[in-house]
Amino acid sequence: MKTSAASAKSLSPASASTAESEAALDALDPRGLRINPDWAKLPLFDRKGWQRVRFGDVVRSLKEQVDPNSGEVERYVAGEHMESEKVHIRRWGIIGDGYLGPAFIRRFRKGQVLYGSRRTYLKKVAVAEWDGVTANTTLVLEALEDKLLQSLLPWLMLSERFTKHSIQESKGSTNPYIN
Repeated sequence: MKTSAASAKSLSPASASTAESEAALDALDPRGLRINPDWAKLPLFDRKGWQRVRFGDVVRSLKEQVDPNSGEVERYVAGEHMESEKVHIRRWGIIGDGYLGPAFIRRFRKGQVLYGSRRTYLKKVAVAEWDGVTANTTLVLEALEDKLLQSLLPWLMLSERFTKHSIQESKGSTNPYIN
């Protein structure tokens, strides 16, 4: 959205009253939606102290293995069970209810994030609500405690910037994947 120099100047707290600033905000958004000016005062949105970090510096990829037939886990999650842009797992398979391929060796635990590494443009990111097993093509991820909140991880991974980067880093043309 473009703003004129006059509009931008009128939003400056030094040169405008609160009423004038609110009127300028109303004029900038024809839908009548307004930005809460109190939010701008919150330290959370002050990016001055923020620093850019590598994903691998704040998140670890877990590769714990489990034999699905050992009785340690009851459910499995395959790629088709994860829905695009839905963080809740609404479908799963029960171990023993049919053939489960040899790739299903990756253990996940409640609270960890599952990420479909094939065709990352599908944005298959889910939070495990129980322990289980998944295929080795699904990444099991966990935020480093002192670096990133685990509850923010799935939302970060669903962002457009993250998806764009994962697509750029993908290898292969028919079934692109990331490592």
